[in-house]
Amino acid sequence: MKIESLAALPYMDLVIDMQRDLSAASTEADIVFAFGSRFREMTGATHLLDLDVEGLPDGQFRLRDLIAIGSRDFSVANAREASRWGTPASAVPTATGPVLSELITGGDPKYAREVPVDADPHLAPIGIDVLDLFAVPVFHRGRLDEWLIVIGPTGASFDNVQLRTGLANLNLLKRGIVQQELYKRVKRLSGELNDKIQEVADLQQALLPAPFSHLDGLEVAVSYRVSDVASGDYYDFREFDDGSLGIAVADVSGHGPASAVVMAMLRTMLSAYRHFNRSPMDVVGDMNVLLRDTLPYGVFVTAAFVQVDPITGEGRYLNAGHCAPRIRRADGTIERLDEEASPPLGILDDIERRGGPLVLDEDDMVIVFTDGLTEAPSADGTDRFGDDRLDAVIAACEGGPEALREALERALDDFTGSPDPVDDQCLVIARFHPPPE
Repeated sequence: MKIESLAALPYMDLVIDMQRDLSAASTEADIVFAFGSRFREMTGATHLLDLDVEGLPDGQFRLRDLIAIGSRDFSVANAREASRWGTPASAVPTATGPVLSELITGGDPKYAREVPVDADPHLAPIGIDVLDLFAVPVFHRGRLDEWLIVIGPTGASFDNVQLRTGLANLNLLKRGIVQQELYKRVKRLSGELNDKIQEVADLQQALLPAPFSHLDGLEVAVSYRVSDVASGDYYDFREFDDGSLGIAVADVSGHGPASAVVMAMLRTMLSAYRHFNRSPMDVVGDMNVLLRDTLPYGVFVTAAFVQVDPITGEGRYLNAGHCAPRIRRADGTIERLDEEASPPLGILDDIERRGGPLVLDEDDMVIVFTDGLTEAPSADGTDRFGDDRLDAVIAACEGGPEALREALERALDDFTGSPDPVDDQCLVIARFHPPPE
């Protein structure tokens, strides 16, 4: 095997330097300046004239830029004052010129030698008496919509290699500029979109219940961690006319801004539900009807509702396709409230309410959560946190709701290797404290 260096080939060092400079360019002007300084060394060219011909008859053009590239230290200061970076084509007047119009007629590249500077008024700013001009057609989306005129003093003639490589490189230059313009546009639009998403997230946070640690008869802790700026998980607390307390935890399919919008809808529905004095046990059927008529196809909501009498500890739970809530007894025993569940909300026209009764004794805790906990992936992606690990942490924790919240968050972070969840996580823990008789 024989390996041969190509560094000695003509212009190879300049081509490599050009590519290196172009890779560091961050704006359209930087791209042109990086290209121009090296191109000048390769060809002896001193100016680059940019003619826009998109939508114009043959021979007509819009003079976009005349750039001096006569210095190796090419900088913004070398661009003439009339440079039109970023100016829309409609704002540039249409023109013709005796030499330039002939060069761009027909669509094929041309080389004009020994052109007097006064032969075309558009060449006057160059300030060199006799010029050589190399006209390069530039294509965009399959159309010839621009010409780049490479200009240098007569005598610094372009050889055939330079002409061929110049034609290719100048077209690549144009594509690089277009890509940079698109990148800037996407970056700007992305920033605007992120601002809008943050507004959604801020509104969503305002819709969640204010922080607290106690309801009548219940000591409460909440964990709410989102995988995106906005979340599709939701929790709420309601006091009904019969004195019972309601806990709702819901999970909109997917996550992100769209799910957050559905979450806001759900919150509004639940608020109206309470104000119209509907029975807590009718919530599943009523919410299903409203969501079925509102949600787009493929979007649904899972939810678990727990209703507890704060004096007796007696109550019920309803489950609509959601994770089974848990009861942790004061002695550490774990009970899953996994009676048959109804389908998720918003899929079928009509569903039955399904769940069962519950009774809390003093210091018993009820735990309601979304599947962001049990479906959390391990650090290597080969396992899920799962129900058994969840129950083991619940059983091992001997403290109250706040201690259990911290224990579960810590266990999840250790398992996943990160405090940032890949799916939204919502956890509500309530411990029963009956009032004195």
